[in-house]
Amino acid sequence: MAIRVMVMGIGAMGLGIVEILRKFPEFEVVAVVDKDPNALNKARKIVSKEVFATLKAEEALHARPDVIAVSYTHLRAHETKA
Repeated sequence: MAIRVMVMGIGAMGLGIVEILRKFPEFEVVAVVDKDPNALNKARKIVSKEVFATLKAEEALHARPDVIAVSYTHLRAHETKA
């Protein structure tokens, strides 16, 4: 039986996590969560229709994940200059 994974934060990093997990039959992405509706719409395009996609983590818990992967970028990280 596959390990059921919920991915929180579906920006570039979160989508990368989803893509990697999809390559391994030992994992099943059962839910994706993001507060940004645009990011969530991007995720819906790459995950199967059975994956629970929502703006609220509490709702995604109904998918009964075994593991929650969190991809988080600090709110001001994109303003940092190298």
